[in-house]
Order: sequence, then C-alpha cells, then structure tokens
Amino acid sequence: MTSRRRKSQSLTAAQPAECLEVRQMLTARITAEIVGDQLNIIEEGAQIADAEVDVMYVRGLNGVVVQGLNGTTINGRVSEFFELRGGDSINVDLGSGNDTFTMHSWDGNRMPLSRLNIDMGSDVQGGNDNDVVSVEDIYAATVNVLTAGVNEDVDEVTLNRVTASERLTISTGNMNDEVTIEECATGEILIETDGGLSRNDSGNDDITITKLEARGEVSINTAGANAATDLDSIDIEDMSVLDSMFVKMGDGNNDIMAADRLVVEEDLMFEGGQQQDVLVLRDAEIGRNLFANTYDGRDTVLVRDTRIGNWMVMETGDDVDFVELDRVFGFGINVRLGEGDDTMTIDNSGAFFGSIDGGAGRNTLNLGKMLWWRQGGFRNF
Repeated sequence: MTSRRRKSQSLTAAQPAECLEVRQMLTARITAEIVGDQLNIIEEGAQIADAEVDVMYVRGLNGVVVQGLNGTTINGRVSEFFELRGGDSINVDLGSGNDTFTMHSWDGNRMPLSRLNIDMGSDVQGGNDNDVVSVEDIYAATVNVLTAGVNEDVDEVTLNRVTASERLTISTGNMNDEVTIEECATGEILIETDGGLSRNDSGNDDITITKLEARGEVSINTAGANAATDLDSIDIEDMSVLDSMFVKMGDGNNDIMAADRLVVEEDLMFEGGQQQDVLVLRDAEIGRNLFANTYDGRDTVLVRDTRIGNWMVMETGDDVDFVELDRVFGFGINVRLGEGDDTMTIDNSGAFFGSIDGGAGRNTLNLGKMLWWRQGGFRNF
C-alpha cells in the first residue's frame, strides 16, 4: 500500500466487537486501495453478496473515509481512511448482489476528482440485483454510473450537487428504475434506462431533473426492446442545455415527458412510441427547432408559453390525438395529426409559415387568437 493510505488513522466501529462476528451481517468483503492516482473500491473475487459502502469526503484531512455498513467490511475492517490529492479518481465495482453505494461530504464542500466510475454489476455475468446509488457534493471531469446488467433488476440513482464538467453517463437495468438529478452541472449527458447491455427493458422508469445546467449534448433513452408495457416518465424543471437535446421513450403506455422552464440552445427532438404518449412543454425556449414524433396511439401534446427560434415540426401518427398550442411562437409551425378523430387547439400563437393537417378522420380545429400567421393553411378539418 502506498504512503498515502494512513493505516494509523483507520477507523473502528463504536459497537461491541461481537457484533462483527454475526455471520449474517458479513454480506460482502470489499478491497480498497490506491493504485497510482486512483482509489479502487472493489468487491472481492466473484462474490455474489449484498454490499453497502459509504464514502465520506473530509476536506480538513484531504481524503475520504470508506466505510462498510450492515456487515460489509473494508479490507477486513469496518472502515478505512485514504488520503486523496485533487485530481485523483475513484473507481467502484460492487459486482452482483443487492448493493448500496453512497458518497457525500462531511461539511458540504465538494470533493475534487478527475473521474468517478461506479459499476454496480454491469458485466455479462451479473446484474440480477436491486442497486441503490446516491452521490452528493463532488466535482469531477467525468461521472459514470452503471447499474445495467443482463438480468432483471430494480435500480435507484440519485445525484445532488454534482458537477461533471465533461460528461455524465447513467445506465440502469431492465426493471423499474428511478433516476433523480438535482442542482447539478455537466458537459454532455447520456441517460439510459433501457436495460443497458441487454436492451430488453420492460420496467417502469422515472427520471426527475431539477435545476440542471448542461453545456453539451443531452441524450435520454427509456426505450428497450420489450418496452411495449412500460409506464415511463421524464419530469424536468429548470434545465438549460447549451447544445441539442434528444429524448426517446419507446412503445409503452403513458410515456410522459413534462418540462417546465426548459431552455435548449439548439434542437429539441422528442420521439415517443406506438402507444399512448404525453408531451408537455411549459415556459420553454428552443433556440433552433422542435421536432416531435409520437407515432401511433392516443397521444396528447401540450405546448404553452414557448418560443422556438426556427421550426416546430410535429407528427402524432394514427389514432385519436389531442394537440394544444397556447402562446407558442416560431418562424414556422408544421403539425400532421395522422389518421383518427383528432382535436387541434391553437390560441395566442403565431408563425410566419404555418401548416396544420388533421389527416383522415372526423377532426376538430379550435382556433383562438392567431398572431402573424402569414402563410400556410389548415387541411382535413
């Protein structure tokens, strides 16, 4: 072990020693060591055990306390201290099992890192587990969280006050996954809840994003190969993207994307699926184009208080669809509702070029106040 590991400062549990001898609590053995500029926190061997590991940053000591909870041991102990320099990396691999990993700061000061990699069992041999990841108060160039295995699992990932200046990647498993991002800043973002390696997701996935600034491209995908019964949702509030944003939600019923105060400097592209989709945009600013395709199914699109720099192009596919535009302004608005008895409502909105096509069916058009609608028309109403 390098000199940066302070064995003399290893922490000891306050509870009586006999508690550590209760065999059912020794669910996992973790090896933690510094190699070069990286702290590795690895579950030993091919163990399939339930690991619970907590990493706490202590700024005054220039390092972290790695602690095992509920019987998990760290190098045979309850906990161990490691000195870290600014710019070091942390690599976590907890393998198969129902694992929990938490990371936070002692006093709210952010931990400076080069990379943070968290693997909760994503290799082809594992991943049949329910994993929980919670990370708070860190600053790193890249943050990667992988909980996606080849078997069914339920995953929960929470990031709070995390900065990933270059890239944030989150990939979860096949069943009911929850991803929560709050008060974070990133470069590029990739979020996948579609089953990772297997692409076989059939779970109900929830993504909640609050107060996020992304300086790169954002891609969110909840659509897996077996997503026809999914009930997926994306809830966004106070998010800014300095590039383009891509959202794909697959074929499940009630795939919902609701966004309040969303700013996208380039293009926003939304892709639903073959069943019921709901897209809600409120108080949004799109620098270039808004492209939305909900495909077949009974779809609902509500766009309110939104400004679009160039074109809004929307297709809702066949079946009975409902579209409402209220206080929406853009250079051009093009909506095709497809076959079915559709309802289109436009009020307090305007564009230099507009074209609304209701498609085949008994369609209803509700027109309120139209502002500077210069060219184009309304067909099949």
